[in-house]
Amino acid sequence: FQIIDPVTGMRLVDEDFDELLMRVPGFQMDCASDFDVDIEYRTDGRLIISINGWKVYEEGYILI
Repeated sequence: FQIIDPVTGMRLVDEDFDELLMRVPGFQMDCASDFDVDIEYRTDGRLIISINGWKVYEEGYILI
């Protein structure tokens, strides 16, 4: 899962999507048929990534 800034070409996120899903409390990949992902780019350069409404904080961006 990568997000690249189209203006600067800078890589904003470079994560293994399975690892992101494993950080969501109560999420069971083998039982899940769907999940919600929302990506918000903030003017301060942070990304907010929501997976089923949960936040997990990492350096430089916020995983929700």
